[in-house]
Amino acid sequence: MPFEFKKFSDIDICNPFFDSLKEDYSEFLHWFSKKKDDDAYIFSDAGEIYGFLYLKFEDEPLNDITPP
Repeated sequence: MPFEFKKFSDIDICNPFFDSLKEDYSEFLHWFSKKKDDDAYIFSDAGEIYGFLYLKFEDEPLNDITPP
């Protein structure tokens, strides 16, 4: 099963992998659509998604967490 680096817009939001996120978080579809030009890693096989990783990069250091 390969990892793929894809734009959000190229990831099928209708894949069953995302069902629980859509059910549990009412804002998930809106968040996902806002990220359409961002990249994410997916772990998939034969069209079935088994993993999804989005890395958020911060412009400023986060000083309100320990350790920084």
